[in-house]
Amino acid sequence: MLTTPEPPAPHPTQDQALAVRLQRVASLLQAQGASPYRVSAYLQAAAAAASTPPFVYRAWRDAGVTGLTQLPHIGPALAHVIAEFFTTGDIALAQRLEGGAVDEPSRTAPAPHDARPSVADLLDIDREYRRRAGTLPRITPRQFNPNGNAWLPVLHTTRGDRHFTALFSNSGRAHELGRTHDWVVIHAEDGTGGHQWTVVTPRVGALKGRRVVRGREPECLHHYRHPSRGRRAVARPRQ
Repeated sequence: MLTTPEPPAPHPTQDQALAVRLQRVASLLQAQGASPYRVSAYLQAAAAAASTPPFVYRAWRDAGVTGLTQLPHIGPALAHVIAEFFTTGDIALAQRLEGGAVDEPSRTAPAPHDARPSVADLLDIDREYRRRAGTLPRITPRQFNPNGNAWLPVLHTTRGDRHFTALFSNSGRAHELGRTHDWVVIHAEDGTGGHQWTVVTPRVGALKGRRVVRGREPECLHHYRHPSRGRRAVARPRQ
């Protein structure tokens, strides 16, 4: 006699742990001046993960990121964040906002070419970050910070539908070369997952003294040779 298999048991531990971490991200974003819409998105996702019966982990297990986007209040960007948590056990954004390492060079997978933010946008974010660094909220890096000083400014901003977080690089290499206040790491959060780029000032070559997105030098050279086109490409942050 055939019997109908019982549905898989819910996963309260995974969903509850996710809810706690998402709430932590929301608190950090709020304290650091991020968009209220971004904070609200994380709080709504945390509420979904904390609901009874738990269902977020099951949606991811059964259908991956696509399954997560079918849930209320979870868009593509948050779906990738949640998938990252279930895959790795944590959220890189949370670690970053808590003062974890800001890696240089980027350890994230390259973004699809047609999904990358323009160099005009990245250079504009770099400019905004460095201009506002003296007034931005500061976090306490865990590495290369023996006195526990809160010295690292953090910027949360948007360009179009993308959310960006910008910080000075706190890597060992940046400290070794004395470039901690020159190299700016920009992390993008969007529907393709998290990716990051580093903006630097070359000391030699055709772009010497310019701000350049590492790995995208030809695009930066074109940007500086045709500045009017670059300005039109910049999507200003939402107010």
